[in-house]
Amino acid sequence: MESNFRAWAGQDAPITPFWRRIPRFFRFPAYRQPLARNLVLSLVMAGALYSGSWIVLVPAALATSVVLARYGFLVIERASQGYLTPDDYPVLASEAHPWRPYKMFAIFLIALFLVSLVGALSGSGFLLLVGMVLVALAMPASVMSMAQSDSLRRAMNPVRLMGIVQGIGTPYLVLCLFLLLLMTGSNQAFELVAPLFKDRYWLLMGISTFVGNYFFLIMCALIGYVMYQYHAALGVVVLGPGDSGRPVLKGRVDLHARQRDALIGRHVAAGELKEAIALVSEDLAERPNDLSLHARLRRLLQADGDSARLDELGDRYLALLVKSGNLDEALQVLAEEAGRRPGHALQEAGLVVPLARRALELGRYEQAGVLLRGFDKRWPGHADLPEVYLLGGRLLVEGARDEVGARRLFEHVLAAYPASPAAAQARRQLQGGGSVQPAPRA
Repeated sequence: MESNFRAWAGQDAPITPFWRRIPRFFRFPAYRQPLARNLVLSLVMAGALYSGSWIVLVPAALATSVVLARYGFLVIERASQGYLTPDDYPVLASEAHPWRPYKMFAIFLIALFLVSLVGALSGSGFLLLVGMVLVALAMPASVMSMAQSDSLRRAMNPVRLMGIVQGIGTPYLVLCLFLLLLMTGSNQAFELVAPLFKDRYWLLMGISTFVGNYFFLIMCALIGYVMYQYHAALGVVVLGPGDSGRPVLKGRVDLHARQRDALIGRHVAAGELKEAIALVSEDLAERPNDLSLHARLRRLLQADGDSARLDELGDRYLALLVKSGNLDEALQVLAEEAGRRPGHALQEAGLVVPLARRALELGRYEQAGVLLRGFDKRWPGHADLPEVYLLGGRLLVEGARDEVGARRLFEHVLAAYPASPAAAQARRQLQGGGSVQPAPRA
């Protein structure tokens, strides 16, 4: 599985270091999707200032900031997965990470509060400066963690952030330097164009918003690419074409499912079966009726040799297969369970009849006999007993050529359960529907 994903995503191709792609990052906001968003947000801000009302301007500023931040996180996430241009972004079956901007804003406020508190308690301007520098250095790692996990706790965890910094290594400092230069460059670019519109403040607001957004998107594309470059160290699953130049798979996809598949495949390829089992178990807890997850977990447990969990899963999987109409696969699983667990028997009476009937249709007489044997003793008075006796009669006719024994079972169904649907079928058998003839009267 892992090799297929690597081949598809082009992960075997060499990745160009981010410091050699700077011109491409400047080109990123000029693509149709980010450019259209930037123009709309800039026009909204220009119109808000033109209205001359703070009641309009403040909500507009907050709303445009949130929209831009959400798109920025999307850019980071997609770039980290190997989708390096907006034209390559997949059409997702679902997408919902609306709280990331608010979480990052909360982290920023908490960090500033803690640094200010340390500075105030210590009375040292040097400690305050050191704290501000550390916060600035930690912010890119925090953004990466948020884009990857969508977790406020992980994005604030110093151990997690240090792991990201160590995974990237010295180039992390180069990234921080580039981000600082981009922030400075944004101000300088605005200062170049501001004198041209100094008498039209509403238009100046639109230009300022556009320039700031442009550089912000460059920074997001850069951060996402760094995560892609160091995806192995950061635990990021690459799904897109990346630097390989491979064509992008089009169509509507569930990117989360693909990520999980690739991550599970990576664990399997590395021999980390317990990690793969844990991931599939989490998915199965969310989707307990998903047959593909049951099958995958079963294969992993077989490879890991976890007999206890296989026993538990086997019974649930069998019941789900039967109830969903997948009888052929259920018979196969039942045969595997019988080979693994001698003397294994179904725990649910309602599964016996459909499985035995299908086994007879397929000519698996021995398996049908094992299913039917002892049913009346295990579940006396069960509603399926007439059908069990009927199938037992068919088994004797088709599998053992014992017409006398079959006739006795059919007649027992007629005598004991005359109003049941099985009785009608037994009567047809006795009256010439099969090879069994009525027993002679004494």
